[in-house]
Amino acid sequence: MSSSNSSVNQPTEKEPISFYNSLPYKQKRCVETLNEFILKKEISAASILEWIQLGLEDGPFDCETGQQIHELIQDQFAGLLRPYEEDALKRMLCNGQGAAHQDNRILKRLLIVLPNQINYPELEAYQTTITHSTKTAIQLIEKMAVGGHFPVYIDTEKTHFKRRNISKLAVITICDVDHKMILLWRVRGSSYEKISEIRDILRWLGKYRRIATYDQEEDLFDSSQNVYNVQHIFFNEKESLKKQLFFGLIST
Repeated sequence: MSSSNSSVNQPTEKEPISFYNSLPYKQKRCVETLNEFILKKEISAASILEWIQLGLEDGPFDCETGQQIHELIQDQFAGLLRPYEEDALKRMLCNGQGAAHQDNRILKRLLIVLPNQINYPELEAYQTTITHSTKTAIQLIEKMAVGGHFPVYIDTEKTHFKRRNISKLAVITICDVDHKMILLWRVRGSSYEKISEIRDILRWLGKYRRIATYDQEEDLFDSSQNVYNVQHIFFNEKESLKKQLFFGLIST
């Protein structure tokens, strides 16, 4: 008997984008990153948009590459976009002309409202706050300073391109297991003076709570501070450890 129907309606796996080595540098980095993390299902919708925005700094994607990107990212945006937002995203990727003014406005708004974390069931009980506001961040950090058995876990993500007088820090993630709070403090584009202010805020938090990091985090802490680097214990298992502690968060 024929088994020709056995493959009907089987889901197809996403194929990575190929033949992108001739792209401009930022577009190439965009495609490389999307290839890697979308196929692993380890990138958020907001992070995808930030990489697309970075790629567009080199000019519009050619139509073929833009179409491939659009097909690759569709599942990550399922149910998140209104029809006109879907149209804007497709235009800026596929028309060979880049983003028009109105589409740029839509993109910038989506970067604010879309979730910048991966959905893990373990996080459902956590209050997650995503903010650019120092005032909002301080309010949450003040709450974290009150009591707690576990350390406050702090992780950072950095941009891939250095700009003059601008820190490479993009996101500071603070996870308080005791209070079930996660702060995603978006600091991309901050001056070194601003980062110095953030260092003072975290130094204050360290007076009341133990702080644990996944690396040295020299941008935020110096050797005089009592910061516990868990990577010294777990060596090269940084990524798996981060996931166990609810930190499956991706760079901008």
